Amino acid sequence: IRSSIDLWKKNLEDLESRYKITDRFLLFKSTVVLIVVILMFFFSHFIPGVELNLGWIAIFGALMLLILADIQELEAILNKVEWGTLLFFAGLFVLMEGLAELGLMEFIGRITVDIIKQVDEDKQLLVAIVLVLWVSAIASSFIDNIPFTQAM
Repeated sequence: IRSSIDLWKKNLEDLESRYKITDRFLLFKSTVVLIVVILMFFFSHFIPGVELNLGWIAIFGALMLLILADIQELEAILNKVEWGTLLFFAGLFVLMEGLAELGLMEFIGRITVDIIKQVDEDKQLLVAIVLVLWVSAIASSFIDNIPFTQAM
């Protein structure tokens, strides 16, 4: 245990020497924005009449940081963003929501249940375990986790 504590201290000193805080006021502003965003995440469902999506809260936090940071080189920062990856995930989320609206998840769940019900009762548990395992493995490689979990 002693060596792991020493290693942790050494790593912390290495990180502190390599990544020095140059703007403490920016650190303070960033911490305030982070706390506000986390509080908005927690309280977004408890405020009556206000429907805040978690994505909009995150975008709000990012915009507040961009405004408060008083960035001079916004174009250089935007060039570092991996737009291809963001577009890929945006398209994936749109596709998954479309498949969920079409009822693909429920269809896969119903077919799986129907197959399990057709097997003799003494072998249903084994077939159910194997079938759910394989259907889950194959479907989760193509389908987003939230609609898939709802269906299974």
